[in-house]
Amino acid sequence: MPSLMLVLFLATAPSRVFAADARKEAWSFMAYTAAFGRFKAVTTSDTIKADSGVFNYSLEGPTFEKVRVSNPENKSYIETTVAAYASQWSRPLKYPSLKKVGSAKMFGVNCEHYISATDQRGIHVDAWFTSEPRLQRGLTDSLCKVCAVPTGYGLPVRIEFVSKDKAASRAPNMPFQSGLKSNAAAKPIAASKALISKEQEKNELLIFELVNLTKTHAVAEALRIPKDYRLEKDQALFFFSDMDGSNSGVDEMMFSVKQKPKTTVIETKAPPVPKK
Repeated sequence: MPSLMLVLFLATAPSRVFAADARKEAWSFMAYTAAFGRFKAVTTSDTIKADSGVFNYSLEGPTFEKVRVSNPENKSYIETTVAAYASQWSRPLKYPSLKKVGSAKMFGVNCEHYISATDQRGIHVDAWFTSEPRLQRGLTDSLCKVCAVPTGYGLPVRIEFVSKDKAASRAPNMPFQSGLKSNAAAKPIAASKALISKEQEKNELLIFELVNLTKTHAVAEALRIPKDYRLEKDQALFFFSDMDGSNSGVDEMMFSVKQKPKTTVIETKAPPVPKK
């Protein structure tokens, strides 16, 4: 009976078990970034795991120089440097040094408010960060690089390009009013120079926004790549290979492309006109 076999399989399938004392203070949050759209994450002081809904992303100490992207569908992962990943997927943006103008409590934590003019006339950066979740500087800096936001200020809360007039109207100690809802869809945009220029014609561009933030507990090992995942050097195999590493998934994708049928042109001639 297939259903019984499935129940037996699930009951005996190995799972990751961790000791109760391995749990440590952590934070879970959901955020929107212009480069990637919506994602959720869990982080301890030195290890973070982000979930985009398709792939998982891991950063860990002590150097925080590598980002590992895992594919749960085939238990594989790829790894690259934070700098290489950020330059490939989220075009680095040029930011001025941020000037602190105020503070406020949001998401149950103290947040700092910064506003600074950019080198583009009439455009300012309006930014909120928090240092209350005690995360290592290397972790928050690497996260900020991947998300194309300023580094050195803590965990990003909201970063936005706004007009000079709008920046002047922002109350330094007043929490921002989010336009995002925790269950609403937010589509990513390409963080390209052309699009940023187009968006800045309207004098505003949202780069990052925290949607929620909750204090919790987590096991750092559970946030890392599982040991039974294989490192994949070929990105095509990472995306499309089978659980055993074979490339039938790639073959299936290639052969599933419909070939255009060849067309045969038949030339027709008018019948000869009979002579009178």
